[in-house]
Amino acid sequence: MNESIESQRMAVFVGGALFSAEGKLLLLCRADNSEWELPGGPLDFGEAPELGLMRGFMDGTDIDISVDRPLGAWSIVERVNGDKVAQHSIHIDWTVRTAGVLTGVDLDKERYSSFAWLSRDEALARVILPAPKDSIGRAFSALARSR
Repeated sequence: MNESIESQRMAVFVGGALFSAEGKLLLLCRADNSEWELPGGPLDFGEAPELGLMRGFMDGTDIDISVDRPLGAWSIVERVNGDKVAQHSIHIDWTVRTAGVLTGVDLDKERYSSFAWLSRDEALARVILPAPKDSIGRAFSALARSR
């Protein structure tokens, strides 16, 4: 272990690509850093990824979803807490569908400042990291194949 790192930790995050009837993707803007992301969140210890995605989606948006197709997984190692902690974050993304009638998006205002339904180009322009951009690109490709 690197001398400057005091501890290491691992976290697993899940995200879901939900499309409107018009083919727009739902992205959420984080309140803490203004980064755009797919709805979802971290898994609880021992939680199944699909169930964690359904819980995280509901907690963040108040939308009940069912998990559809896997889009892929990616990981990143970064330093946090003044570079004293190394975190290995694993992300797993899926396409999702609403489990009922979509009546609106009710954001968890502590986690998210806003949301948007975006076209492919709009979504790719708002997301910063390459791996989530790949997931979004795959989601739009899956949408095109299903129509």
